[in-house]
Amino acid sequence: MADLKIKYVKHDRINKKLWDEVIHNSYNCNVYALSSYLNITTQGKWDALIAGNYDYVMPLPVKKKFFIKVSLHPLFNQQLGIFSPHKISREIVKDFIDAIPESIKYFELKFNKFNDLSNANKGEIKLNINYELDLILPYHELYKKFSSNTKRNIKKALNNNVKTVFIDNKSFFNFFKYYFSKQFKGVLGKKDFLIFKKLVDFGTLKSNFTPIFIGSVNKETKLISVAFFIKHKNKIYYIDGISSSEGKEKSAMFLIFDFIIKTYSGSNMILDFEGSNIESVARFYKGFGSMQTQYTNLIINRLRFLANLKRK
Repeated sequence: MADLKIKYVKHDRINKKLWDEVIHNSYNCNVYALSSYLNITTQGKWDALIAGNYDYVMPLPVKKKFFIKVSLHPLFNQQLGIFSPHKISREIVKDFIDAIPESIKYFELKFNKFNDLSNANKGEIKLNINYELDLILPYHELYKKFSSNTKRNIKKALNNNVKTVFIDNKSFFNFFKYYFSKQFKGVLGKKDFLIFKKLVDFGTLKSNFTPIFIGSVNKETKLISVAFFIKHKNKIYYIDGISSSEGKEKSAMFLIFDFIIKTYSGSNMILDFEGSNIESVARFYKGFGSMQTQYTNLIINRLRFLANLKRK
């Protein structure tokens, strides 16, 4: 589409109702691109590139660092990029990348798996790994595809009298914050936890996506592992989770994922594990019979002397 006109639109000029309609109707729709989700993960700091009458849209998280305008991919938001009900060719992807304003001196965004960046002629491209599981088959068929290690860990959890339960958002967040802060000290700051809490709480108040909080408990019914999923359209997204030392020892997280697969098996749903480039985490996801997919991270640094822009 040589005549594709792409406009840079500031946040307060974006028609959010029309935006969400486009996202919902896009063949590559995902929950991360909804205006409500973006408002939380970027703290309302996002603009957009829009082609035509919202025929193609691309969110641009924006902020100022050291008085310099930058665009950094937000936390708790796996894939963004370009969305449309129409075909997104690699030429269109290139046009959008070329339309990123020169005023943005540092740009880093993870594009969704349907965006082909092979025509991009600027920036550095990195590949990221994701894992997805089609839940259309009945549970016993899905279980056959679990690795022997995964089956062994599920049995281990059951033999240790671990059970899975639905929990509320408050129980999830309190457990998650306590154990994440202990195990990954300094990875998430106070502002990050505030954003995550808003995301955890938001889904309980609005209806455009559904939060699912699952916990594993020991025989004394004490929480030892928790996980947060979001259900939107035909996908279930794993957002985050953590186990205590007891939960790790008793393989409690294996039971949580087995539970979510069992609950939604035989449905037209896809479980999105959110993937990881860390080998041990990837092995955990692969163990449930999931398929590997790839998506790209584009970095454009127009200020070479700023080699490492931090989020904080």
